[in-house]
Amino acid sequence: MKKTILFLAVLGCALAGGPGFLSAQGGGPPGWDEDGGQDEMGEQYGPGGRYEEGDGEEREGGPPSRGGGDYGAPPGKRGGMPVYKDCVARAEKYLTKKQYSSAMREFTKSLVSLNGEDPRKVYVYERLGWLNLKLKDLDGAQGYYLTATYQAEKMELFNKYAVNAYRGAAYCFEKAGDIPSAAENYEKALKIATDKAVKRELRKELRRLKPAPKKAAKKLQRTSAR
Repeated sequence: MKKTILFLAVLGCALAGGPGFLSAQGGGPPGWDEDGGQDEMGEQYGPGGRYEEGDGEEREGGPPSRGGGDYGAPPGKRGGMPVYKDCVARAEKYLTKKQYSSAMREFTKSLVSLNGEDPRKVYVYERLGWLNLKLKDLDGAQGYYLTATYQAEKMELFNKYAVNAYRGAAYCFEKAGDIPSAAENYEKALKIATDKAVKRELRKELRRLKPAPKKAAKKLQRTSAR
């Protein structure tokens, strides 16, 4: 009983942190094809459904790691406390079955064992953002994406998961009608992206959201003449 109460208390604390949980009021977001290959949102993903960038980006499939050893509580002190790698493994299994709610639950549980400035938080929050999009919860997705970008900036961790988080946030902002914020997040993604194909896609999104001055003026003239 005491262990259950402790777990619930820690889980509540883990979920309470980070400004990204304050939903703000979004182009295609970075998706995740569970079977690998290309998903309906148009990006290339690696084996097991995990995003891969080239040109210097790490290419291994899994979430960022802090090195060897147990990802969770010390041996002998687990006592019902979720273990990061076990939760993520279960989440990925649910994803292959397209059981998004169950996958989201496991990713959320994985946060309990991530203390302080743990780089794996960026990966988990980005995944939770994507899962909320799959579940048609735009505000929830935006909150998790913004939490991922906040964590990345705080830890100065600008990897492929941070790129996807900025793109996801941009997608959510655009869907909510906040074009300036959408463009700002695409620009942040472009600044840290290294993959050439991803950079081309980001520039394309920015041209769409921020047309060149002459082109914008002509469009305004055509609209006014009607």
